[in-house]
Amino acid sequence: MRLIATTQNENEIVDNLATELKNKGVYSDVTHYEDGFGITVWSINDLQDVEVTQSWPRDEKMRFMESCGHKLGGATEDHWEILRELVSNYISKKVDENDAYVIENQSEFDKTKFYLDVCGGGWVRMLSYNPNSNAGGQFVDDLLSNHTIAAAGKAYSTEDEFWNCLYENSKQTLVDIDTPDFSGYAKEFIESPYDFEQNFDAIEKLIKWAETSLESED
Repeated sequence: MRLIATTQNENEIVDNLATELKNKGVYSDVTHYEDGFGITVWSINDLQDVEVTQSWPRDEKMRFMESCGHKLGGATEDHWEILRELVSNYISKKVDENDAYVIENQSEFDKTKFYLDVCGGGWVRMLSYNPNSNAGGQFVDDLLSNHTIAAAGKAYSTEDEFWNCLYENSKQTLVDIDTPDFSGYAKEFIESPYDFEQNFDAIEKLIKWAETSLESED
């Protein structure tokens, strides 16, 4: 959509309109009267035909549109292609930033961390980072119930059997390094306190916690 300022003294009007549109989730590329007679307006809804952005939250779409500056130009067929290229570049930049954060905190990202009594109690969160995913890295977020852990504790004969039982019965969420949620996960992983990490006595700690948790439910 093109909005026209017919005189220079209307530039303030289009500036104010651009601000109001931004607050409503519409990106406005401002061009003053002396530069081209108005402003080109892009809505975040213009991203609906760019498949990779369909799962983005509204705030992420806004951040992307604002990062474009005057790079979008008018709504012509060529500029729709430019929009897709800008999305690709935006994602690549985010991946580079996320990857740099992982490298900076590599010793922490090598850990598997456990958080006890989450979701109101009776659940353990097991959070780890997989650097070998197709996306180039991902968080693996496993939610484990006290029942699952107790059952695994009674059934396993090797450590691998115990962990495999947990993985097979977890409520798992994967967060890839090229998605908007990744940076939040990474910050939480580094800064939030956890109860213990996966080591030689982690199995014993988990089984003891599960038994105590189940007893408290009786």
